[in-house]
Amino acid sequence: MARSKRIKLRRRYHLYTPGLLFVGATVLVLLGALNSENNLLYWLFGVAIGVVIVSGVLSGSSLMGLRIEGYAPESVTAGGTAMLRYRLRNTNRWMPAVALSLEDRTAGRKSDHRLFATGWVASLPAGATLDVTLPCRTQTRGRWKFTGLRASTTFPFGLTRKSVFAVQSRELVVRPRPAPVRSGELLGPLGGGFKTKRTNAHLGVRGEPYGLREYVPGDSVRSIAWRATARTGDLRVIEESLPTKALFKVAFRLAAGSPDSWADAAVELAAGVCMVAARAGVPVQIQGLDSTAATYERTLDALADMDPRQTPAEPVDAGTVVISDGSGSGRADVVLDVESWAQRRETGV
Repeated sequence: MARSKRIKLRRRYHLYTPGLLFVGATVLVLLGALNSENNLLYWLFGVAIGVVIVSGVLSGSSLMGLRIEGYAPESVTAGGTAMLRYRLRNTNRWMPAVALSLEDRTAGRKSDHRLFATGWVASLPAGATLDVTLPCRTQTRGRWKFTGLRASTTFPFGLTRKSVFAVQSRELVVRPRPAPVRSGELLGPLGGGFKTKRTNAHLGVRGEPYGLREYVPGDSVRSIAWRATARTGDLRVIEESLPTKALFKVAFRLAAGSPDSWADAAVELAAGVCMVAARAGVPVQIQGLDSTAATYERTLDALADMDPRQTPAEPVDAGTVVISDGSGSGRADVVLDVESWAQRRETGV
C-alpha cells in the first residue's frame, strides 16, 4: 500500500444556512435595541455577537493543525466497494478536532458520473494520529480521478462551517465485472486447436529433441543417445522439449457507432475469457493490448478504460475467440455475442 506525498491544505469558511439565520436574527435584535433603547436587547445582541465570534474561532482553530496523508487506492471490480485509506494527524498542542465530516469525490460535473466516499470522525485529540477508511461504492469500470479529501466541521454551535481541502489527485482503477463465460464454451472448441507461442528455447512440442546432456541416475534407458555415447565414451541422454502453453487470442468486432452498453458488455466478456484462461493456466492475448505476459489482475486493469470500438481490425485466424456484435467473425472457433450479453445485463437474467 503506497502512501502518497504530503499535500498542501486549503482552508476556508462556508456560508451555512443556520449561521445566516442566526446572523439575521442578530441584526433584528440590533435594530430593535436601537429603536427601543432597551438595555436587555443590547445585552442580547452582545451575547449573539460573542457566540458568532467564538463559533468561528473555535471551528477554525480545531482544523488549523490538521494534516492529511492519503494512500493509493487498490483496484476493485465494478459493483464492489473500494476502500479509500487516509491518515489524519492533529498537530495542535491543546485543541482537538471535533465532529469532522470527511468527503472525497472524483472530478466531474454530473453527479451520476462521479464517485463519492464519505465518513465521520467524532474526535481527534491534540497530538493524535488516526487511520481512516472510507467506503466508496462503484458501479461502472474505468479509471476514476479523485480530487482530494475535504474535512469540515460546524463545531461548536453549528453556526459556521470551516473546511480543510487536501488537493490530492489519486486514481482508482475499477476493473470490469467478468461475464459468466462457461469454460466448456472455450476449452471445448479450442481444446485441440490452441495457437502455441514459443517462449524460450526449451519449449516446443513434447517429444521433439532439444539437445544432449550427461546421463543422470534415474534417466530412462530409452533416452540414451547411443551414437553420441559411443563417440564420446560417456553416457549421453537426449533432452526433450517441454510443451508450449496454449494461448487464448481474443479479438473484438464492434462497429464504431455501437452504444456504450455494448462496449461495456464486450469488455466484460473479454474479462470472462481472461478468468477462464487464468483458471486453466493459459496466457491471453487481447487485441489492442500488450497483455500476453501480464497477470490476470494487470489484464483486468488494462481493460478498465479500454474502448473495444476503437481497436484496429486485424485478420482472425483459427483458435481465436471473437467478441462480436454480428458484424463478422472471420475464421474464429468461438464467437461471443455482445448484444445477447448486453440484454442479459440490463434485465439481470
